[in-house]
Amino acid sequence: MNAMKNRPTPTVGPIVSPLHRKGPRHDRGSVRVPTAWIETAEPALPPGTGAFCHDPHTPPELAGTAPVKILLHPDVPATEAAARAAIEAGRRVYVLVPAGWHDSSAVPWLSGVDPCQVLLRQIDAAPCAAVLDDTVGAAWVGAHGPGPWRVELSEQQRATLRALFVTLWWTDAEAEAWPDESWLHWCAVDRAPRFADPMPDLSQMLRRPRPGEPDRMAANTRVAVLTDDRVPRGFADRVITSPSGANHDTLARLIEKGARVQSAAPALPPARIGAEAWVEPASARWALRLSLTDAQADALEAIAAAEPSWRFVTRQTMAELHRSTDGRQIWWADDDEPCSIAEHAEVDGGLVDAPRLCDAGNVEPGEWPDPPKACLSYTHHWQVTLPTAPKKSREADLVKAWARYRENLARWTEAQARADEEAIAAAGHVPDGAPEQKPSPPAAALPSVGRLVRVKRSHLLLIDDWTVLDEGEREAERLGARLVAAHDGSRR
Repeated sequence: MNAMKNRPTPTVGPIVSPLHRKGPRHDRGSVRVPTAWIETAEPALPPGTGAFCHDPHTPPELAGTAPVKILLHPDVPATEAAARAAIEAGRRVYVLVPAGWHDSSAVPWLSGVDPCQVLLRQIDAAPCAAVLDDTVGAAWVGAHGPGPWRVELSEQQRATLRALFVTLWWTDAEAEAWPDESWLHWCAVDRAPRFADPMPDLSQMLRRPRPGEPDRMAANTRVAVLTDDRVPRGFADRVITSPSGANHDTLARLIEKGARVQSAAPALPPARIGAEAWVEPASARWALRLSLTDAQADALEAIAAAEPSWRFVTRQTMAELHRSTDGRQIWWADDDEPCSIAEHAEVDGGLVDAPRLCDAGNVEPGEWPDPPKACLSYTHHWQVTLPTAPKKSREADLVKAWARYRENLARWTEAQARADEEAIAAAGHVPDGAPEQKPSPPAAALPSVGRLVRVKRSHLLLIDDWTVLDEGEREAERLGARLVAAHDGSRR
């Protein structure tokens, strides 16, 4: 940063240390920012369609008498609503619930239920929530397992969810319970399947999440929804991920190739749309890749194409970013949280010592603090500590000499005025106490401005107003003294 030299020392007003100084205004509107996430609109929730939409409250319309299988999750009210409806319809209900669900509290909607009608098992973490029977079904997916996005299940998808339910029921359950009024008494589960058919093969759809495993966006991918900090290799026309300070360089390369990078609608699951279309909700324990129908893929793509609340941009000026955000937030590379762009920032340069009073206007910090990244302009301000007299200072010998001279001169003058020349001649002496000869002044004159003091063997000339600075400099030089400020505001 360029030094700001030749700032004039004040010429009027009281001298008080420290002296507050301020530099010129620096404009940053033309500064170009390599990468940033910018908040462009209030978060909005695209409605979607019945095939794929944001709706955690509506269960499928169950009909018939076949048993109902439910992957229940407390964040998806539709799953409890479906369980209540199926119980009231007299259907047998099998329910998988998260570990710890109602371990020590009653379940009001199980009150009065026939224990033979409902069986519940606890599992560690399902990848989604679901309700299905032989003819209809719905699943609810989110960014990290069960969530608010409702998928109306096709026949093939119902078969996949049915196989998932059976697999989790027999291989993942830790405890089971029947309702006793509205209470559940959990006990260890018998994991041995009670049928002769082999377990469903879900090897192509169900897997264990492996943090950090490599991923790739397939060719011709139109939309890629990402839910963690990893950006897969490859390319997609539209990359949807959460704004953060991570992976800016990788996202910038996608922008350079023509991609649009933006934020997702809340809690969208990991997904791809292109040559293949799928969502892959994943809990800490399981990840389920669920292929989408054309209608579901179209609905998800429409949601992805809606105006995002955040966009990733490259090589924009600060002025352009400020106009785009319109008072909202920006997220810089490597920052832990977003911030807003300020119109102006005052940057504190700290405290600097001035060796002489006349240097007060030219003393600046040795290093200028960097201004905040998120400001359109900034001004440095700093404080200059002026030379002042220490608390323990005494009157200079010259001041004392002039005091004695004035005292003696006054007595001599008074004696002269009162004396009668003849009385003096007759008495042969002057009145007692009066100098016999007119006193002589000290060799050096007192300073015309300020106050002269002594500290050990050094002399200081104290002034209290900038208007007498030049005269004070001349007087201090004449008297061999150092010119200092009379007042030290830092001692208050």
